[in-house]
Amino acid sequence: MAGSRVPPEIEWHINFDDDVSELDAAYIDALIRLAGRRLKIKPVSILDAPCGNGRLHAYLRAYGYDVYGVDSNRELIGQAKAKHRASQDRYYVGDIRDFDLGRRFDVYLSWFTSLGYFDDNGNIMVMKNAAKHLNKNGIMIVDVANGEANIAYQASNPNAVFYNESGRYVMVERPTLRFVNGVPYQQRDETFYEKRRRNLFFIKKHGLKMLRLYSETDLRNQLAKAGFDTIYSLSGRSFAKFRRDARRIVAVGVKK
Repeated sequence: MAGSRVPPEIEWHINFDDDVSELDAAYIDALIRLAGRRLKIKPVSILDAPCGNGRLHAYLRAYGYDVYGVDSNRELIGQAKAKHRASQDRYYVGDIRDFDLGRRFDVYLSWFTSLGYFDDNGNIMVMKNAAKHLNKNGIMIVDVANGEANIAYQASNPNAVFYNESGRYVMVERPTLRFVNGVPYQQRDETFYEKRRRNLFFIKKHGLKMLRLYSETDLRNQLAKAGFDTIYSLSGRSFAKFRRDARRIVAVGVKK
């Protein structure tokens, strides 16, 4: 069914249901409270950028946080406003490298591989802009795939194909590994289909996207260049100290 349209929230969150979002929010709340105790502060405001359609925000607000969101996609911001009508004035369209809300927050949230879609200069711009929007001792939480584990997996599985489903939509992803001036990137080839009974109908193919693959050391170093000290570096969505074989890195930094 060429010419059909994939909703933007499906493109970015194809395999995320409400249960996953609720668990993510509970983990984020625990990270914030843990860092807050260490820093002797009680964070109350969160800036989520990019925020997508605000899938985490109802749960974070239930924990008592004042949550704002920024995203470059107008449709996703429109959905966030429609979904969170009482907080419509807390959503903005903007480029995460240089938007300016004219106020500061206690926490900046960069969740589920929301970092790494630019070159290193651009990615550090994102982090510096985060620092600009944080109060003294402000907390930055970054969740990205573990680049070292990704590189090892793709080296062993160069023809890997991933299938992700959401309702009647299916995304087929073929990642490949590329190095640009010695920096590792994952090049993503994504094709979307619509399920009709037992058949799949082509909808669209994404232009190739490049994602910076961060090792834990790379991430620490770039956070430091942007003005953050990393106080926790964790394995995936756990409270265990980061291990090189972990699937994901969760870094918690504090503004210097």
